[in-house]
Parts: sequence; C-alpha cells; structure tokens
Amino acid sequence: MAKVSKEGTDKRDGASVKLFFIVLGMIVAYQLSDRMRGEPDWRSYTSDQGGYIVDVAGSVDQRSIKETVASQEVEFQYLMFARGDVQYALAYGDVSGEATADSLLRTAVVDMAQKVQGKIVSQRADTLAVLPAQRTQIRAGDESELHLLCLWHGGRLYRLMAGGETEVEQSRTDIERFFRSFRLFVTGQNQNAGHETPQKMMEILKINNDF
Repeated sequence: MAKVSKEGTDKRDGASVKLFFIVLGMIVAYQLSDRMRGEPDWRSYTSDQGGYIVDVAGSVDQRSIKETVASQEVEFQYLMFARGDVQYALAYGDVSGEATADSLLRTAVVDMAQKVQGKIVSQRADTLAVLPAQRTQIRAGDESELHLLCLWHGGRLYRLMAGGETEVEQSRTDIERFFRSFRLFVTGQNQNAGHETPQKMMEILKINNDF
C-alpha cells in the first residue's frame, strides 16, 4: 500500500485507475477555474531535485508518497496535474539493492497493475536514449486505462503515468506529448543519485520519437 505524506494525511490505493489518481490527490490539481477557462495550456516544467524536464498543463500538485518496490519501502516524489479527462503523474524514487534494470522495471509494472487491480493489455521494452525503459498499458476492472512509462537510471526509478478517459483522440495526443517531452538532465545535484555527471548540465536525453 502507498502512504501519502501531505499535511499529515495517509491514504490507500484504490481499485481503479481513476480512484488511484484520486487517492494520489491529483484531482485537486485540476481546479474548477481551469475548466471555466478551457483546457490549460502546456508548458515546460523543470525539477532540479529530480533532474528532469517535462511538459505539464495547468496547476500542478507535488507530494511525497511511500510505496513498496522490490520488497523495500521507497519514498517517491510525485508531480501531478490533469488535462481534460486524463490525470497525469510523474514520480521518482531511489531504489537500493542489486536488482538489474530489467527485473526492476518488470517489478514496477506488476506492482502498478496490482495497485489498480487491473491487467496488462500491452507492454514493450524501449529506451530513453541509452537508458532502459518499459512502456505498458493497463486496464482496470472498471475499464479505465493507465498508460505507464518506467525508466531506470543510476539507482533511480522514474514512472510517468496517464490515466482516465484515454480513448479520446485528443487524450492520446496529449499523453504522447507528455511522454515525449520527458528529459533527464545531469547536474551535480543528481550525481549523488548515481548519475554520471560533471558539475553542470552536459547532456539532455530525450525519449526517442519511436514512442
């Protein structure tokens, strides 16, 4: 079970994709004022602590959530927002141990399917430049869908998620934009997490357009 740390509250995982994201607190990021103004515009967001750049839309919510991955408790840092009927999240956490990239990514996918009590309907290995990645589509019991992209680099697990009414063409376009916009950059700060870095940003790794 996931433990949500924000203002002293703990919440549990849900049985569907939509409920799962509600539990994470994503709905609060998509405020009524956003709907009244129309769909929020996309913009670039940089996380110096997480060492990544990604496109987001509208208001974002951030929180720390403790989850079990590969039999250990990992504190994930979540970035969450919503656009249309789709909720988005990006989470990263440092995983210790001797697990290989392949086994860790497989475990991360299975764990997420169990959280939403769903089944994996499609899955393929991919890469972020030279980094191992796993892209998966999960269908929950209520027929809602979760699109998941897991990346592993230098002891850190990154998960990009999009869930909700994903069958709409515009939603699929937005999901692709979210996934393709993700970049890792290397800094002295995230060198401590196992990234091979000089003192300044030296390289930006972008997801292949094969997605």
